[in-house]
Amino acid sequence: MSPELKDSLSAIINDPKARGYTMNRLTNYCGTWVRYGGWYPDTKLRFYHRGYGTWTGVNPHDRFLLNDKLSSIHINGDILHYSYNSISDHLKQIDRFSSIGATALFQKGQRSGILKMIYKPIARFIRNYILRRGFLDGLTGFIIGVNSAHAVFLKYLRLYYLQKGKSI
Repeated sequence: MSPELKDSLSAIINDPKARGYTMNRLTNYCGTWVRYGGWYPDTKLRFYHRGYGTWTGVNPHDRFLLNDKLSSIHINGDILHYSYNSISDHLKQIDRFSSIGATALFQKGQRSGILKMIYKPIARFIRNYILRRGFLDGLTGFIIGVNSAHAVFLKYLRLYYLQKGKSI
């Protein structure tokens, strides 16, 4: 936690005003703090009363959702998230998550084909590296952009194999 987040949480514990609180997550990728490319502010609901919501989302991106009519308050400070120590750690995670993602899409009845395997990764790279300004993170932003595109390619490739009854 950043010192600012610690102060925010201390104030909440002494005087709660909501059932849930969101905060920004700042990610460290191979020793570099990432501030662009869609990786920051990466707002997360991480401090909440568990009796007032449920777990939802699609694996591997499950999340806690507060019940209807309950709102969260955004607090100052960052969760300091140390994601990957090396590019090989990132590639291993991509391998795992692309399989999980493909299986989830398959179970929802989604389909894949060569065109999706081409345009979806390109669109992801353009979105993260150009539109979300990942290039401002330098080489790290480029690596993240390429790896994100690669992850999308693998997910749709694996979905294609699942459609054909082959193992992924």
